[in-house]
Amino acid sequence: MPLDPNLLDGLLGDLVVNSNQSSALTRMADRNATQGLAVIQNVLIQQHGGTADDAATMAALRTAIHIPQVDSNRPPE
Repeated sequence: MPLDPNLLDGLLGDLVVNSNQSSALTRMADRNATQGLAVIQNVLIQQHGGTADDAATMAALRTAIHIPQVDSNRPPE
């Protein structure tokens, strides 16, 4: 039994609208995921760089603690 042409047009219209809405949601999710991953990547890179700088600073301070101070008024031995 064939469908009424008006009903068929309505169903096809709903199908097109729902397909477009689904595509829009997929594009939005893709954009949000891409932006979110970019933020996470930037934070991790900056955090890693900050940690590396802190480690280098701490190593320099530890080294400086163990270097004997030389009194500039006293001749070297």
